[in-house]
Parts: sequence; structure tokens; C-alpha cells
Amino acid sequence: MYKRILVPLDGSQLAEQVLPHVEALARAFGAAVMLVRVVTPLERFVSATTGPGVAGVPVATGVDPAALVEDERREAGAYLAARALDLI
Repeated sequence: MYKRILVPLDGSQLAEQVLPHVEALARAFGAAVMLVRVVTPLERFVSATTGPGVAGVPVATGVDPAALVEDERREAGAYLAARALDLI
């Protein structure tokens, strides 16, 4: 019946309460489990790390948004890997 089960997680304990149920369904149906977590897009970091500047032209604040995005992706990956180990 189920081939894949997609589980969105936000890092909260409330969201993680679904994991035992997902594990039971996956075992019962031989389904693959895919865990996902949303990260902030680069564009949002760029707008958050620039000031209004003159005449609405953004001025950089010296923060590298690409590094912020990469840090968030790495953190999300580590979090999802840890939750995946909980399912094994």
C-alpha cells in the first residue's frame, strides 16, 4: 500500500512524536521513509543581512549569507541523520 512515507520535521518534540508511528507503518508495508526539514533560502538571508542603504539600494552588513545558509543546511542534515538513526 505505502511505498514511501514523507515526514516533514521542524526540530520540535511535537513533530518528532510521529516517528514511532511512521516506523510502524514503514515496517508493516516495507516502505521507505524520507525525512525532510526546510532551510531558509539564500535570498532570505541576503535580505536579512543587508541594510536599506541610500534610495532603497541594499548595503551589505559584512555578513556572508552563503555561510549562514551552509551552516543551516549542515545543522539540518545532522538533525535528520540523528532522527533517521532513531528509526533503525
